[in-house]
Amino acid sequence: MGVSSSLYSGVSGLNANANAMSVIGNNIANANTIGFKSSRAIFGDLLSSQISGSGGTSQVGRGVGLSIVDNVFSQGTFENTETNTDLAVEGAGFFIVSDPSTGNASNNYTRAGAFRFNAEGFLVNPEGYNLMGFQLDENGNTIGDLTPIWTNTQSFTPAEPTSSVDLNTNLDSDSVTIPNGATAASNSVDAEIIAAGGVTNVAYTNLAADPDNAALQTAALTQATADAVTYAGNLEVLAAISDLQDSITYPYFNPNDPTASSNYATSIQVFDSLGSTHLMTTYFTKTDDQNWTWNTVVNGSEVTGGTPGELEIVGNGTLVFDSSGDLITIDGVDMYTIPGDTSSDPVFPRPMATTTGGALDWINGSIQTQQVDIDMQTSQYSSPSVVVSQEQDGFGTGTLVKLSVDEFGNVIGNFSNGTPRRLMRLGLAKFTNPNSLDKIGNNMYAQSNNSGVPVVGTVGSGVGRIFTNALELSNVDLAQEFVKMITTQRGFSANSKTITTTDEMLAEVINLKR
Repeated sequence: MGVSSSLYSGVSGLNANANAMSVIGNNIANANTIGFKSSRAIFGDLLSSQISGSGGTSQVGRGVGLSIVDNVFSQGTFENTETNTDLAVEGAGFFIVSDPSTGNASNNYTRAGAFRFNAEGFLVNPEGYNLMGFQLDENGNTIGDLTPIWTNTQSFTPAEPTSSVDLNTNLDSDSVTIPNGATAASNSVDAEIIAAGGVTNVAYTNLAADPDNAALQTAALTQATADAVTYAGNLEVLAAISDLQDSITYPYFNPNDPTASSNYATSIQVFDSLGSTHLMTTYFTKTDDQNWTWNTVVNGSEVTGGTPGELEIVGNGTLVFDSSGDLITIDGVDMYTIPGDTSSDPVFPRPMATTTGGALDWINGSIQTQQVDIDMQTSQYSSPSVVVSQEQDGFGTGTLVKLSVDEFGNVIGNFSNGTPRRLMRLGLAKFTNPNSLDKIGNNMYAQSNNSGVPVVGTVGSGVGRIFTNALELSNVDLAQEFVKMITTQRGFSANSKTITTTDEMLAEVINLKR
């Protein structure tokens, strides 16, 4: 080696520090770039030369070279935003994006989560690249391969028929007891109206003496059918006969006179399979101390065979309370494992009141097998009858009004009927060696030979977590970058001194011959 070799060592130092300054400058320039990951220049010494000395063979370094510009994927801080499609990843994952102009032929990766839905319904980044994800089946499980996140902005959500109603009420224990409807009606039939018409009233008289006797009720119904034909022109007689028939068919509660034959009622809107609403009313009738009946009705004009303007019973049953006002039996089914003992374990699943099978046969062509379970969360205390709360699980059709993304990466469609629906789920990718990903601009990376193949998954599968209404900021530490700038500048200056000093030494050599 000669004196001139030190010139090249100095030049290598200048080149290496100049590249390092470029890396620092790029970091500082992107200090406010969303999702930017800083880089660092790593130097390596060059192959040393062998020289011989009195003590043996030695090595003399020949300068420095740039070993690698390493990407630093430390977690950036989050900035909260007001846009629900702004997303940030915590962990090792990357959003997967693809260029639609190439038919989404290949995927790129980014930590910048500023996404928006475009006019076609695709979720895209500012450069127009599609965010990739998965379709969902009816159970919310991902299906198929990665595909662009897309929603039909003109879509409808189908109706969901009501299948259950929660009814939380108190029934006043001081309510009057409603007598068996057959007693009042048979007495009216046995009174002056029927007598004035000349109606044979033996069957009615017998029923009045024993209104709960099933055989006598049958005999009275038979007689009433015959008398309705005989006295077809006598409206007063026919009205009285109709009262008798209704009262025997509907003991205690009479749908033709619901107010007089019940103590309390509550109504709720329910949905059929087409999304149409129907008013369903439940009447409560006190038949004895701690004993009640419930009768659920709808308008007869809405069900097959019903009469417009008249109520059609679609379900009925009984409620029994204990002396403390707690419900212990519903439709003959005990609410507790030890019958009547509220201190024992409740029966699971909780017994429900249910509408009669086939009774909700709506005339609009909707599903005819609809049944509604009614969870009677009912008490009987000495307090005015009141509905504490009630709700049902059905809903009508709705149009898409808003799109958002939740913390699990689900794209949620919010519809005009108030029901959200999961449409798709975002995919995330992670790499064995993310430091070796290739930067391709616009906050995106591409897979390289040294990065390894991406592991693709969703939130919960180990590829990271998603935060909504947030963006990941650049991980550039300005204080650290300025310190590096100082040391790099000093290194560059020192290497330039190596060159100038070597030049002076060479000048001395040249001056040896004058």
